Amino acid sequence: MSLGRMCGLLLWANSDDQKAVVWCEDQGDLAFYVEPKDTAMSGVALDAGDLIEFELREDRQFRRVTNPTLLVQDHAPELVAKLGRCANSGGVAPSGADTNSNVVPFRRARDWANSIATTHVTA
Repeated sequence: MSLGRMCGLLLWANSDDQKAVVWCEDQGDLAFYVEPKDTAMSGVALDAGDLIEFELREDRQFRRVTNPTLLVQDHAPELVAKLGRCANSGGVAPSGADTNSNVVPFRRARDWANSIATTHVTA
């Protein structure tokens, strides 16, 4: 069943196997992309951190990405890096995180702005 077009962020991609995992804008279950084998031309080159638009289909027990279009290459490298560090840490939650929740804590906008202001170098 087609759920229409939407945007998503690639959390993981393997160019050799031509597969990817996508975090969808509807905040639903992750979606999976597998490059069709029968294409005459290679499809879109996708990498973790890329922002794409795609058609979302629901197959049996998972969501599938079809017809992806690259919108912004390397759109969120910091998110991909944080996920990688978390995966490599053995699942240890960052300090201050609620370990009973599956929600990733983000810094407040003013905290982010302050960190930028203190690291900005002027000429």
